[in-house]
Amino acid sequence: MVFRASGLALLVLLLAACGSLNSEPRIVSTLPARDLGVASPHLPASSTSDGARLFRERCSPCHGDGGRGDGPLVRASQIAAPPDFTQPATMTVRTLQEIFDVITNGRIEKMMPPWGGALSEAERWTVVEFVAGLGGGAAATPRMNAP
Repeated sequence: MVFRASGLALLVLLLAACGSLNSEPRIVSTLPARDLGVASPHLPASSTSDGARLFRERCSPCHGDGGRGDGPLVRASQIAAPPDFTQPATMTVRTLQEIFDVITNGRIEKMMPPWGGALSEAERWTVVEFVAGLGGGAAATPRMNAP
């Protein structure tokens, strides 16, 4: 009976220690938003800063503050590194619509959650514009579902 009680106590202790793995990490610092130098033809000028803010709040745990794929979850080896958005080779193969679709629907097989239910369509487009600006921009194709 003593063995069973100590085993139960050990199990409770292990579960308590692992409880923090399910929560989002606390972000201690963030980089200032990059000024893209030109206003987006798709969005009001204020939306670029909105996109940077949303990216820091929602995307940086995985993608990192600067979009390099080096966020706290990657550094803690909890997920594989996502693409580096600052590399032109990563961004030139994606259209704005494809980036929007990935943000909206996610890529569960790559641990990318869908944000369609958490962010409005306009918010997702601001994130698209910000992400496209990190690596020199995505292919300039028109949006299919522009707000």
